[in-house]
Amino acid sequence: MADTGPVEAPVVTKIGEPGGESPKASRPQRSLQRRLFSVGLLQVAGLVAASVLLGLFLLSLDLDPNSDSLNFRGAVWGVIQAVFNSILWLISTLWKPFLAGAAIVVPAFLLWRLASLPFRK
Repeated sequence: MADTGPVEAPVVTKIGEPGGESPKASRPQRSLQRRLFSVGLLQVAGLVAASVLLGLFLLSLDLDPNSDSLNFRGAVWGVIQAVFNSILWLISTLWKPFLAGAAIVVPAFLLWRLASLPFRK
């Protein structure tokens, strides 16, 4: 037979009590410095890419940070003009290749939809 010694009573501790373990207590909270400055490799690469793109953008505007006459409105107007000119350049440059491709792609798409019509629900 098995040993039937004295049985201890179970200890019940509520979650809110100081002695109880809460689910969040398994991982200690990181310090402010670690939370702010610990970044991964992809985040560093993203910061470098964003810095380079912003630098190229600022260089294209001929923005000189040492200049005493930094004109914010002029810089914003230059950005608006550059974006508008880029859109106009894209439209004037890409309309011929777009039409040439669409002359083949759109009829092929319509024929494919017509041929696959009996097989669709």
